[in-house]
Amino acid sequence: MVSVKRRLIAAVAVAASLALSACAPGNGVVAQGAGVSVTTADVSHFSDGLDGLAVVADQGWALTLAVIEDAVVTEASDAGYAWSDDELAEDVAGWFSAIGYEPAVPDEAVFDAIRTAKSLGYLASTEDGSAFIAELAAELETDLDTSPRYGDFSAQLFLDSVTSAAQTAEENVNSIGSSVYVVFVAVSGYDLTTAPAWFGAPNAGPAPADGSEPDASVTE
Repeated sequence: MVSVKRRLIAAVAVAASLALSACAPGNGVVAQGAGVSVTTADVSHFSDGLDGLAVVADQGWALTLAVIEDAVVTEASDAGYAWSDDELAEDVAGWFSAIGYEPAVPDEAVFDAIRTAKSLGYLASTEDGSAFIAELAAELETDLDTSPRYGDFSAQLFLDSVTSAAQTAEENVNSIGSSVYVVFVAVSGYDLTTAPAWFGAPNAGPAPADGSEPDASVTE
């Protein structure tokens, strides 16, 4: 019988073969529009949050969390779903206990990642929240301009990943408890396999022949 730890790690890390070496901290804007402005530093921040939750950092997940953070946290709070850092710290401890890791002291990056995931998870569990998520996804697909490093935001890809996370949470909630919503960190609106290889995408090919560094910022 597959252990709970193995199931959870597999569910969260199924697509996590990527590294963030191509996304060093900085001030370059990589996604802008629809009321969103995300920098490389923001993506690195959420990557750190994923690492702090013992989840292998995925560029698409980190960028997506950074893109949706303000919208889903605000919407969840307005709907009555808001949590203090102390409450989230208890959830982090429960998550580590469930997957068999030694408890770690969460930092700001972990709190931001888990708060975003929990907000998304609670919204996805209600009719009004699900409608909001669908509207947000459509707006991001239409109005968000993202660096070619990541490609375009796909509403369908994002909604499919939210549905997958919800199913994983439902299948494991009895054994894991409330901290199972951490699986909602594994959502993405980006298919990184469609990004130009020379932008440092997965399975990247050689760098430009002239030796120049590719620009990761949003292009007009």
